Amino acid sequence: GYTLAARGHHVEATVRVRNFGSFAMRETVQVYARMPGGALRLVGFQPITLQPGEEGRVTFELGFEALGTMG
Repeated sequence: GYTLAARGHHVEATVRVRNFGSFAMRETVQVYARMPGGALRLVGFQPITLQPGEEGRVTFELGFEALGTMG
């Protein structure tokens, strides 16, 4: 799941990530924004390490300038 919230001059996006596997994992969570015309642009990424069965949260602070070309 995820949440989005406007916070002053940025948008805060929080993503829940869970390791359903039997081994520790290291993943990179990526956030994309859809631009006018439908193209996707990578606007944030962050690695996370989780043990088996563990759940974590990754929060991104995305400045409006990074999203400035959105309609």
